[in-house]
Amino acid sequence: MTPEATIFRSVLLMNGVAPDKLLCPDEIPRPPVSVPNLVDNLWEWARPEHFPSRRFAIFASPSPESAAEHGPEDGQVYAVEFNGDVKICQVRGYRNSKNHPECIKLPIFLYERLGGTFLAAEIERKVDAGRLWLPCLTKQEIERVLAESSELEGLRDDLLGEVGYWDDVVLVDGSSPLHPEDELFFDAPDGYYLRDAQRPGST
Repeated sequence: MTPEATIFRSVLLMNGVAPDKLLCPDEIPRPPVSVPNLVDNLWEWARPEHFPSRRFAIFASPSPESAAEHGPEDGQVYAVEFNGDVKICQVRGYRNSKNHPECIKLPIFLYERLGGTFLAAEIERKVDAGRLWLPCLTKQEIERVLAESSELEGLRDDLLGEVGYWDDVVLVDGSSPLHPEDELFFDAPDGYYLRDAQRPGST
């Protein structure tokens, strides 16, 4: 789809990033910066197939002001123009996913279920279950950890039931306006351009 709404990014013009240049998605998964590895893994595990992966998605904002607030220090704000089809998601109710309650709730759930004996144990006992905290696990790798770890035995369905992040994420289809502050992320397989925020679509 090609959205009607204009969205914005704040970027540093470095490492090949430049306005009016076709920017393509990275093929290497991006580890989370502000979301715990465990939570990022569980969100990826529970992600519906028709939603883009946060690890490969580009993050954006619904307004120039929001982009400037959440972008890097000394970042410059540009409008985003897509070079073909795109999937855009908005996290309703959250300006940044780091503020989603599951960033605290999911680790606590696991710590409580694993128990104090596990937490106080030697590293040898923690290794198998501890793999859930490694960065950028795939769905298949998470299933493998859950199946192989005796400490996580019987937890799979309960753990999956605790992950509700995607209930707060909507695919933007142009039928309703964007929330003016909530986080956006998108998958643009054919790339996108950064355009003058005052003149989106300019060349």
